[in-house]
Amino acid sequence: MAVKKLESAVVFGSSNNQGNTYNIAHSIADKLKIKLYNLAVYNISNFDYTHQNKSDDFFPLITELIENYGTIIFVTPV
Repeated sequence: MAVKKLESAVVFGSSNNQGNTYNIAHSIADKLKIKLYNLAVYNISNFDYTHQNKSDDFFPLITELIENYGTIIFVTPV
């Protein structure tokens, strides 16, 4: 049975939650009426070959995104 995915989500990543990149991400999410994920509110550690980071938020977050959204818009500063 196929799972219906929501249309889109915005994933925002920046060290400045008050800057232009945040404003753009928020504007996109508002205009399209889609969910905005701010990576700053998640506990995501560096990649670790010994898997010491297995209890951080990365796996649950990426699983939620993949399972629920057909399109993911990444917004980060350049």
